[in-house]
Amino acid sequence: MKQSIHLKLGFFIFFSIFTALASIALFYWFFKQTASDTHFVNVAGSQRMLSERLLLYARMVHSFGHKEDRLPLRYSIDIFDKKLRALEIGGLAMGRTLPPLHEDMRDEIGTAKQLWKQIKPRLLTIAHREKSSSENDEHFRFLERKLPELRNAMNALVTAFELRNQELRHAIFNSIILLALAGGASLFFSLWVFIAYIRERHATERKLRKAYKEIQEANRLKSEFLSNISHEIRTPMNGIIGMTEFVLETDLSEEQREYLDIVKKSADSLLTLLNDLLDFSKIEAGKITLENIPFNLLDCIDDT
Repeated sequence: MKQSIHLKLGFFIFFSIFTALASIALFYWFFKQTASDTHFVNVAGSQRMLSERLLLYARMVHSFGHKEDRLPLRYSIDIFDKKLRALEIGGLAMGRTLPPLHEDMRDEIGTAKQLWKQIKPRLLTIAHREKSSSENDEHFRFLERKLPELRNAMNALVTAFELRNQELRHAIFNSIILLALAGGASLFFSLWVFIAYIRERHATERKLRKAYKEIQEANRLKSEFLSNISHEIRTPMNGIIGMTEFVLETDLSEEQREYLDIVKKSADSLLTLLNDLLDFSKIEAGKITLENIPFNLLDCIDDT
């Protein structure tokens, strides 16, 4: 029973720790993923605004042809190209590193890439030609049609990304809630098992204390019994020894004296045995006392 409680308690504690660590890991991944998603949306959103600025810069260059207007256009083309590549395959963008785009988003990024392949050469042509021409007019009209489509494609990419990651975040959040509930339930059962274990241990201790008191009482009664018996038996034994000594002091034949000596020695041995029993009872009662009694070694060996 005790081993079973220990196993249950160990299992529930291990499961509680596991669910807590798993919840913390999921929380960390959840917030890290949320930060990454936010950065992706920010980069893609900047691409939407950049596509509008590209059209504005292209219009200014096409209309006025100033050299100072060409530099922002070229710079914006380069920035848009680098960010689009970072959105697709990952890389540094706006001060942070983007992970590669998920396979489910390849269609949306593919549409934006196709439009950019058509738009980029015409933008470069306008940015490097100093004079307006009919060819530039055609390029600009093409850009007026395609740059809004590019902006819409970036909008579609952001929308699809947010929808997909919103479902993913919901699933992760639900998993975190389930893990937290499981960990709480496991912790509750751990507490319940621990309380049951403590109660069982207290009950066992009470039984042991009761049994110990019963053993002590039994030992006390036994000691009292031995003490009483030894005292009761020693009384007639003292009479036997005393009368034997009286008879030994009278005139006796050698054979009678030998027999009475045997009786006296046997009575003395029995009295010693009774005294030993009394000593045992004193030992168990914790009241033993040591005595110094002179004896003759040769007589002890002879008696033995």
